[in-house]
Amino acid sequence: GLFLQLKDLPLAFKQSPFDGMIWLVTFLAVVLLDIDYGLGLGVALSLLCVLIMGQRPQVCRLGLVPNTQIYLDVNRYQAASEIAGLRSVQIAGGLHFANKEHVRRKVNRLIGEIEMGETETKNTTKLNTSNSSTFKKPEKENGDATALVIENTPVTCVVLDLMSVCFVDPSALKTLIVLYKDLKARNVLLCLADCSATVHERMVHCSFFEDFPESQLFPSIHDAVLYAQQSVKS
Repeated sequence: GLFLQLKDLPLAFKQSPFDGMIWLVTFLAVVLLDIDYGLGLGVALSLLCVLIMGQRPQVCRLGLVPNTQIYLDVNRYQAASEIAGLRSVQIAGGLHFANKEHVRRKVNRLIGEIEMGETETKNTTKLNTSNSSTFKKPEKENGDATALVIENTPVTCVVLDLMSVCFVDPSALKTLIVLYKDLKARNVLLCLADCSATVHERMVHCSFFEDFPESQLFPSIHDAVLYAQQSVKS
């Protein structure tokens, strides 16, 4: 009966490589060592996998679905289109001392090279959330040209979507402040959006808003986009 369960191994690997690895190691340990050792090793591997996955939060660029206020991953949803002059980045997972630099590098990579925060560019660039010229439409004939315009438009605002951030520690908040100051020095506005009550409480307890203006924290991404649009116009 034990060896008949081997038929479940391909399915386990198909559903999740981590689960498949844990299944295989646990099975071999039970067969070669003992049931107690095997189960103990399986539990230890499961905990290790959870820790490893917790060190790598998902970070992606978001785009606006036309005629809505919904923002989705542009690499997964063709309907989502980025807004010229703006980068919306979503962080999903906990932020803490062990992964703060990893997240910072990924955010900087998604934002791109910001030689785009020059004062004269900031004064002339207009954020436009209309459906006519702002959105890239790969499926259309002019999609490539529109996407090129978006990529070449100087970035004047970065919005970090914190809706999926379940935990943040003081060192990660310091990293956000460093990012804010770095972008500010380049005349790029940083806004935070949709953080949970737990994250907001941690920000307050860590005096986060002594260095980061609370006026740039918004209940939704769309509110942050509208604020950025108004800031550029003014």
